[in-house]
Amino acid sequence: MSTDWNSLRKSIDEALAEIGFLMGVWQGQGTSHGEPISGRLTIRLIADGGFMEQREELLEGGAVVHEDLAIYRWDATNQSLRVQHFAPPGVVNDAYVLLDSERLGLRWVAGPGAARVEIWPESNVLHLHVFLPGSPEAVQKMRYTRLESR
Repeated sequence: MSTDWNSLRKSIDEALAEIGFLMGVWQGQGTSHGEPISGRLTIRLIADGGFMEQREELLEGGAVVHEDLAIYRWDATNQSLRVQHFAPPGVVNDAYVLLDSERLGLRWVAGPGAARVEIWPESNVLHLHVFLPGSPEAVQKMRYTRLESR
């Protein structure tokens, strides 16, 4: 393996370690569009640790009513942590991941027409809030409790 690959691997490992607090299986409660909702969140490394996958399912009465997928990755060209977010009905957004030193979490937004996501830990709880463009209040507020570490 060449030095360039070793250097890239080191950069990927360091970048994903900064958001390692996300890793695990989570279950939670909250609101979506003002209505009570429960949710499941599974976050794990995939592809030999080169990417971090985040899957969220929102549930009503045990049935999945919404699901989305986010893939975190290191962008070697721009030397930055990025996320690709896949959501219904076939929407894909690519965004920079910004670390939040105040809450020791992260946030991302793909641009002025896209939702903003904020995630931060608090003890064994993970908060996930989603803001729609132009809205100061979160449209989704989830409080997840870790069921298992990954």
